Amino acid sequence: MSNLLNEILKEQAQASDQRSQAWFNARVGKFTASEIYKLMTQPQTKAARDNGELTETTKTYIMGKVAEEMAGVEQTTNSAATDWGVEHEAEACNLYAEMMESRVDSVGFIPYGEHAGGSPDGICSRFGVIEIKCPYNFENHVQNLLIADEDDLFKQRKPYWWQLQMNMIVAGKEEGMFISYDPRMDGKNKLAIIPVHLQSDSKEILDNAIAMAVKYKQFLIEKLGKR
Repeated sequence: MSNLLNEILKEQAQASDQRSQAWFNARVGKFTASEIYKLMTQPQTKAARDNGELTETTKTYIMGKVAEEMAGVEQTTNSAATDWGVEHEAEACNLYAEMMESRVDSVGFIPYGEHAGGSPDGICSRFGVIEIKCPYNFENHVQNLLIADEDDLFKQRKPYWWQLQMNMIVAGKEEGMFISYDPRMDGKNKLAIIPVHLQSDSKEILDNAIAMAVKYKQFLIEKLGKR
């Protein structure tokens, strides 16, 4: 086996380990499921929507991806909330698997075309994709406990709903679970579990949004190249 092939296989294996350097490298410049909601924002006026204009939120997100490609590294933000989530995600996953009497397999970054991709928190043997949130603030978990169903999740936690939709698409699944976990709570209040289903129009909506984002991204790259 050639050295080049060995390196490629090694890189792919490392990229399957979420939060490894190879995983971060695989995400550089890509529109990821965790932030895909930023491409879903709509202009306030009908005229702007009809003209296919992008919101400032969308433009800023795309500019960040251009910057990542120029720098060659993914832009990340470390915080106490992020550290808390990473620290408790595995125990949340194990508790969920035990409650559901199922197996959860880990998965890395799954490319979606050349410009996007997603990293599900796991693939459950019975219920498809899982997305785990471990809120740092008590009240956020309580709010998640009060979410009634997937329609309510869309209304109250639209970024997470879109994240699940995209991760179901990239993983080839039609079912998913939103999971909120707080180890500081007692009993059943440790976990909030909301089943989510892939919607028939989600892929078309995502594909159109990504295509518009790629077009604007290429426009910015070309513009910077002429400086």
